[in-house]
Amino acid sequence: MTLEVRRQVLTYVERHTTMTLATEGPDGPWAAALFYVSDGFDLYWLSDPQTRHSQNLERTPRAAVTIQEDYRDWRTIQGVQMEGRAAPVGPLAAAVRPMDLYVAKYPFLGDWRTPPPALAGALAAARVYRFTPSRVLFIDNAKGLGHRQEVAPDK
Repeated sequence: MTLEVRRQVLTYVERHTTMTLATEGPDGPWAAALFYVSDGFDLYWLSDPQTRHSQNLERTPRAAVTIQEDYRDWRTIQGVQMEGRAAPVGPLAAAVRPMDLYVAKYPFLGDWRTPPPALAGALAAARVYRFTPSRVLFIDNAKGLGHRQEVAPDK
């Protein structure tokens, strides 16, 4: 793996906004699309602790994530696949850096400490979660069908 590929993957993760989080729970596997922010390869998102994916993570922190666009030509597909662990960081006030990253990426939140009334209830119930990958793969079909390259997730 070259430093150039690592930078390409980090840029890809930073530019995108939606990830699919896969978890496992008592009712079987579950996938959820979530807005996220990144700090290197660590991903953060906001969720209500009562959602199915949050409840699954309470039981089993192992998770998988994909980040990709909706492509119409298989030859141009790019994306990231990751496996690792996810856990709650805590309430918003306990996660200042992730929340500052969140507001920078999603300015509609405004000041998360005093959210607009339309978001206040949801943000009050939300917790910040972090996914830390143990394995990162970059898919780039421009280099051949199913071409995948592993990228070291360490910082």
